[in-house]
Amino acid sequence: MVDDMGYSDLGCYGAEIDTPNIDALAARCVRFTQFYNCARCLPTRASLLTGLYPQRAGIGHMTNQTQDAKDKNRVMAQCPY
Repeated sequence: MVDDMGYSDLGCYGAEIDTPNIDALAARCVRFTQFYNCARCLPTRASLLTGLYPQRAGIGHMTNQTQDAKDKNRVMAQCPY
């Protein structure tokens, strides 16, 4: 697995820059053409290991909301916008 590369950064998906080693690996392995990732690496890695969406794996939010934040969310949800 490579880090910090987008779908269009790899030669096997049509990138302008050659990535021969990754392309050779892709020719012998499973290639994903429809996938989703999170902005943080840990939820994405959990998805790769479990086959589940990050939220289903229990790691999608990665924060512990305080009671104050929960109260603000409840109040904001009542706003008519």
